[in-house]
Amino acid sequence: MTVAVTEADREFVRRWQTAGPALDAVKWAELQAMDEAEGCRQSAIVMDMADRWLRQNPEITRPSGLVEQQRIFARWWNSRT
Repeated sequence: MTVAVTEADREFVRRWQTAGPALDAVKWAELQAMDEAEGCRQSAIVMDMADRWLRQNPEITRPSGLVEQQRIFARWWNSRT
């Protein structure tokens, strides 16, 4: 199957080649400026989103155990304060 590449597709790629590195620089600057409390808050938001998504999609299995591992780390982290 052949996929036609349009001028709009080429323009998207050109824009992303410029925007991608700029957005990456912003992301890393924000991460470097983040303090420990904000990092914990952001991590909790991500874990909550994952939990909600999994509850809405019960057919999804959790083979990696990453979500559970992060939950354990979060409980440990919150217990130290």
